[in-house]
Amino acid sequence: MFQPEHKLKTRQLCTLLLTVAILNAPVGWGWQLQQRSQVPLVRVPPLIGQNLGRAQALLTGSGLRLGQVIRVVSGRPPDTVLQQKPEAGTFVRYGSLIDIAVATPVLMPNLIALDLAQARAVLSRLKLELTQVVQQVSQQRPGTVVEQLPRAGTAVRPGMPLKVAVAISSPPPVPQVAVPQVRVPELVGSDQEKARALLAQSGLQLGSVGHRAGLPQGIVIWQEPAAGTPVAPGTMVSIIIASGAARIPVPRIVGFDRPRATRVLDRAGLRLVVGEERASNQSPGTVLQQQPAAGVLVAAGAPVVVTIAARLVQVPDLTGRNLNQAIAALTDARLQLGHVEQRLFGGKSGAVFEQHPQAGARVTAGTIVSVVIVNPLGAYVFWFGGGLVALGAASLIRRYVRTQLPHLLPRPDLIGSQTADPVPVVLAQSEIRVRLVFDPGEQSLLPENI
Repeated sequence: MFQPEHKLKTRQLCTLLLTVAILNAPVGWGWQLQQRSQVPLVRVPPLIGQNLGRAQALLTGSGLRLGQVIRVVSGRPPDTVLQQKPEAGTFVRYGSLIDIAVATPVLMPNLIALDLAQARAVLSRLKLELTQVVQQVSQQRPGTVVEQLPRAGTAVRPGMPLKVAVAISSPPPVPQVAVPQVRVPELVGSDQEKARALLAQSGLQLGSVGHRAGLPQGIVIWQEPAAGTPVAPGTMVSIIIASGAARIPVPRIVGFDRPRATRVLDRAGLRLVVGEERASNQSPGTVLQQQPAAGVLVAAGAPVVVTIAARLVQVPDLTGRNLNQAIAALTDARLQLGHVEQRLFGGKSGAVFEQHPQAGARVTAGTIVSVVIVNPLGAYVFWFGGGLVALGAASLIRRYVRTQLPHLLPRPDLIGSQTADPVPVVLAQSEIRVRLVFDPGEQSLLPENI
């Protein structure tokens, strides 16, 4: 059947494009496979036993990424890596995701006012188990928990001994058999081994041992039953031992102004201490550095030393001012007077004619400025000393002329009184003219002008 020419061309073009696509499909797949094959393989680093931050840093350094993080109840320190997938040493593609499981602490739930069955169910969901149940006379509904050990909020771990006391309306009937009793010794203030020895001496046993933040570390700070309570021999006595000061992570305060940084540290139970003020382009009072760094665990109340941006002030011009005026000008500019050098010359007596740093320089508040002043007393001493030296030199010249000059000049053999022409004599770079007078009876030599 006859078809129009434009329809025939369109069909041919479509056929051609389809053929090219089919022929290039293997080429595209091969290119993609080649690109995949070019992705480098890296070895998975060992993460088990590391904390979460360290594990993430190791993965980043190996060209890998942190995948799913699963929290697992464990007695290990919080955020400690317990498992990893893939395992360490496995080769994976660059940029692969690595899944890990980290330890998370369990806090003792509040069991007060729950009946015994509910308390067991709550603990079971946390993989915990009651190890001791005692009865206690109470006004609460019988069968409900009225006391627990450890207390609510204390960090616990699976397998740790847990004790509760349930309420009863009246004490259980006491058998008429006489049971010997002993009194619980005082354990508070002793360490664990000494407490165990004291209990053994009284015929008692050490029960659960809990830990709570407190000082001094390793000392018993609580016991149950209390000291002096009469109990049957073999009764277990539970204790809580101080674990030391609580460790607090240092918050990041770099970039905060000083009031805000102080508030942040106060809320965290830490103290701000300004160690240094440094010139900076930041606003005055901005925290530039902190020590310890953010995230470091420290004891409660520990100081955090910071370096803050100093407020820049302009050095005043002290030239021409006396020392008191210079001190006043520096005090007004929140600066300090440093070394004062005294010279004999250079300007007005008692006035500053040099300073360092120079006038107009911008420095931090409290900077020391050194000055140079003219000492008028030194000038007087200089001129007085110079005058004494000049007088002494003149006296020496006069003595020399009177005693030594006759031996230096020739003596003419003259008869009678004769007057010779003045003879110039050069002495000590000064010209002295003398007139020689000879007498037959007495010889004399007198200077003409001295």
